[in-house]
Amino acid sequence: MLLKDWEHIVPTFWVPNWPRGSWYAVTNPKPLGEKDIAFGYRGVENDKGEKVVNFEGAHREGSEGWITLGWGGSISHVDSFIYSGILEALGKIFDKYPQVRLKFCGHEGRLDYIFNQWGDKVVRQTGVKPEHWPYVVSTFDIGLAPLDMRPVAEEMGHGRNPEQRKYSYDERRSWLKGVEYLCAGVPWLGTRSATYSELMYHGTMVENSADLSQDERSGNWYKALDSAITNIAARKNLAAGKKKWALKRWSMEANVGVYAAVFERIGNTKTAKGNGHLPNIFWNRVKKEAEIK
Repeated sequence: MLLKDWEHIVPTFWVPNWPRGSWYAVTNPKPLGEKDIAFGYRGVENDKGEKVVNFEGAHREGSEGWITLGWGGSISHVDSFIYSGILEALGKIFDKYPQVRLKFCGHEGRLDYIFNQWGDKVVRQTGVKPEHWPYVVSTFDIGLAPLDMRPVAEEMGHGRNPEQRKYSYDERRSWLKGVEYLCAGVPWLGTRSATYSELMYHGTMVENSADLSQDERSGNWYKALDSAITNIAARKNLAAGKKKWALKRWSMEANVGVYAAVFERIGNTKTAKGNGHLPNIFWNRVKKEAEIK
């Protein structure tokens, strides 16, 4: 959908976001019921007396038997939680299942006014380097991928086709969360959307479109979460069993040929529409210092 917003101005090409398979291949899904793991960094001295930073994990005390719902992402996802209906559903889930926790990863704090009411039901995981993120994902019992499905505002007028206004901002996002969960061997729930349309048979898709009321959206999320928790052992076994298959299909390494083909198409494309320049924008090429010399 994002490409369609711009295709009337410049040639557009789609290369999906795929996770680096080698990072996920070395991780294993955390067995159901085992203690949760909190990850972080600690400065130490090596044998040569040099200061280095180690990536480490430590068990959370008292976390035996938890069922962990996990999510991590950028600060642009606040609306994905508020308007999907998942927050109201989580409140009911916490009331029904005392062993359930939401592991919210990253540095986003704008939802704290909601999370604070749930106390220790919400646990935090600070941000980690990209190569360490798969270790965090592997601690999730269920991965979450809610989206805000409100269509873009009429005045935004994306592209030349008014049909595009029916699609939400979130449907212009990457599918990365879904493929990360699959490559980590983690069962997941996501919003039924254009974003996850190609993954709809490899996760549980939840209907929370803007055509529904907030109560209906939250009700759908509650039913999906309740079912996933009730059948958590089977869901985890199924997802773990599909991990190797997912890495062979949705990892970066498995799609080298796709990258090559797209880059070749880009190289062979004649940018007849203004040489690929946006309208009313002037471009200057700044020579590097080495070139000047």
